[in-house]
Amino acid sequence: SSTRPTSSPQHLSEVLLGDPLNTRCAICKGKFCLPEKDSGNDWVFEIILKIDNCEHYFHPHCITGWIITENKNTCPLCRNQVIPSIVYES
Repeated sequence: SSTRPTSSPQHLSEVLLGDPLNTRCAICKGKFCLPEKDSGNDWVFEIILKIDNCEHYFHPHCITGWIITENKNTCPLCRNQVIPSIVYES
């Protein structure tokens, strides 16, 4: 589904991430990309995954690497059970 934002990219990033201080992947510590407009003036958002019961956020390739390659079913930070959900999908 597509959502047309009416606020600034910084504000939307804060809403999508849930916490303006939580702007980095909990595994690689890489910064999440702010929403930006493409050449067609449509908003482009990075896909971000979170663990619902502990609110930690991840790049998809980071958390799936942990879950699949390492065969873990817990958060790599707090060890809560992993129940990933997509925060926003472009």
